[in-house]
Amino acid sequence: MTDPNLARQARRHAEHERQTVIFGVIFAVLAVTLLIGAAVYTETVRIPFLNRPFSSPQPPPPPVVPCPEPEGVLPVDLADVTVNVFNTTSYGGLAQTSADNLASLGFAQGETGNKNRVATTQIVFGPEAIPQAYTLLPYVPGAELSYDPARTGQSVDLLLGTNVAEVDPEVVVDANSPLAPAPGCVPADSISK
Repeated sequence: MTDPNLARQARRHAEHERQTVIFGVIFAVLAVTLLIGAAVYTETVRIPFLNRPFSSPQPPPPPVVPCPEPEGVLPVDLADVTVNVFNTTSYGGLAQTSADNLASLGFAQGETGNKNRVATTQIVFGPEAIPQAYTLLPYVPGAELSYDPARTGQSVDLLLGTNVAEVDPEVVVDANSPLAPAPGCVPADSISK
């Protein structure tokens, strides 16, 4: 054989040896990883950072809502309930449409506009507007009460959420029936600011 052929064969032989070593190391690492994984899976071996139990995040606690007081209080006259309506969705004109529907029912119309997105339609109110919020609630099926103890005034905000709970102009509320307390409500004076 000539020298170029010998040099070529020597290079190929060295390349094959390098490939054998590289693939051997890769297969060895994979085999060790597989064995460790199987040992952890069967709980034969415990790894310190995996010893804690896996858990999903806890849902937030339900919001604290005050009960209408005193017990048996009647709904407020609709003309005395000022409702500010804010659209938090991407649907244009929803706040004005809802405000117009509320005005046609007899509610006093407040501000309209847009606010940051919320998932669920909310009736936001403070300590002075508890009966007003409960008076509005039946007219917006699917809305949730959202109490803000630092809020002042007797107006309420209706935040139209992405669940698009709309004002139902067909609702008829008996003005002589006491306001129904929300499930899990607590006395207003027990909620801290």
